[in-house]
Amino acid sequence: MRERRRREGRRIRNRRRQVPPSSCRYRKGGGGEEEPAIEREIMSDKMNRAISDAILRMSERLGGNPAIEPEGAEGPIPDGRKPVEELHTETLGGSTTDRRRGHRLPSRLKLDIHWPKIEEEDARKGFYTIDVSATGLLFSSPIPFPLQQVLELLVYFPKHPKPSLVRTRVVRVTEAPGEDRFRIGVTFTEQIKGTKLAAAFAQYYDFSRFLKSAVEMGASDVHLTRGHPVLARCRGEIVPMKTARFDEEDIEHFIVGLLNEKERRLFDTEQVLDFSFEVAGLGRFRANVHRQRGRVEAVFRVLPREVPTLEALHLPKTMARLAMLQGGLVLVCGPVRSGKSTTLAALIEEINRTRRAILLSVEDPLEQVIPSRQSVIKQMEVGTDVASFAEAARNALRQDPDVLVVGDIPDPETMLSLLRAARSRITVFAGVTAESIPAAFDTLLTRFPPALEGEGYNLLLRSLRAVVCQQLIPRRDGKGVVPAVEFLLNTPPVATCLRARKWDQLTYQLQNSAEMLDLDTSVRELWLANLIDWEIASSMVSNPTILKQR
Repeated sequence: MRERRRREGRRIRNRRRQVPPSSCRYRKGGGGEEEPAIEREIMSDKMNRAISDAILRMSERLGGNPAIEPEGAEGPIPDGRKPVEELHTETLGGSTTDRRRGHRLPSRLKLDIHWPKIEEEDARKGFYTIDVSATGLLFSSPIPFPLQQVLELLVYFPKHPKPSLVRTRVVRVTEAPGEDRFRIGVTFTEQIKGTKLAAAFAQYYDFSRFLKSAVEMGASDVHLTRGHPVLARCRGEIVPMKTARFDEEDIEHFIVGLLNEKERRLFDTEQVLDFSFEVAGLGRFRANVHRQRGRVEAVFRVLPREVPTLEALHLPKTMARLAMLQGGLVLVCGPVRSGKSTTLAALIEEINRTRRAILLSVEDPLEQVIPSRQSVIKQMEVGTDVASFAEAARNALRQDPDVLVVGDIPDPETMLSLLRAARSRITVFAGVTAESIPAAFDTLLTRFPPALEGEGYNLLLRSLRAVVCQQLIPRRDGKGVVPAVEFLLNTPPVATCLRARKWDQLTYQLQNSAEMLDLDTSVRELWLANLIDWEIASSMVSNPTILKQR
């Protein structure tokens, strides 16, 4: 650990030697002679050693002075106490994703900086916070600042009409990845009112505390809605959390702090945005940000912390055979919020655990990060790594995969590209939003151009290997949900029904095959395993007497 910190110190010192010439000007000394500015002075060997030691001491926090503890804040914002953590960048499955190493989420506030060397052009580019804590700030700047430089910041806190003065000292300077900007870490040097407000802001707008409570409650979703406390969905029921009723300004600060610049621009254009993020110690979350009557609101889905397996999800054992397919198409169907992405992740993990393969997964957004085991897992996010599902499916033919997994089939181009891949000995797993197997085929027919509907449907039937359709049922013990599944294999009798579009006869095929599974049998097995209540089970089967059959 200490050696890693030393390497980090050397890396930052090397970067300081590469500071642009504009920030390395000379200034007049007291006797009229030119003398180097502090940018030159800190490069002495003695100063380098002092800075290195300081960086080592502060590497686990943003340089906060433990002897200074902010007092309670004045005004409507309660007190805070959590330290700032650095925002790191990791490469996950080929995509670059901001990942929190601490327990808080970033917050954006506008800054003005009092420093004579800031030129007007740089000032126009703006300064804003990336993170705020009780001990310091991490902010984005178009120019670097010297280490140990004292800065006076004017911070524009919400619900306060005037900016607050905060006196700080620079302790960290890094380049912002993918941007022509710098990330500047500063610590507070004086206990003044602005410091108290910063500490209060850090606590009040720390949305991860609500996410942590939701995870502890076993919630599946968290709703952030104007005029309401934070709402959590537990076992299908909406439960208000013990929080204040947030107004529009509060929600804006919660949400904007989660978005990078690209996502902010996209949301301003589309007015709706899907993305995912990770909070260290809690797990990954999928977010949908949208507008309601012109105001920003959001829903957060709690994603599984561990990669699920087929056994853990209580899926049929016969589904394991899908991992060994060599080509063809497998559809995973279900209504919205039915766990399709989780089932696809379990199938990926089954392949990953049992065979050597190159597997491409395309999601929007990326949800479950799956490490490679036996197989090589490449996960791509629409909008970050690839422009669209259609482009990913089209490019897959040139990337030599054995397996291609897509979370959705949104358009005809994607549908045709997937079928071409399935006919090229690539096993394709695709998610389809549909409440039943017949509804899934109805949906897929709309994915073909009208002139190619007949030809496309025949190509679909020749490529089809299996269909999984599921819906979620609350567990009897209150620990989440469990899927009830229909599992259809494209056997010759099934293919005959599908060619004639006699989808109502598929239930008979499901009930009379030892390799397939119908919904009644799936629900009965869950009830016999004591996983679901009698009342729920009896309401889902065609005849309650089925449940008592052995």
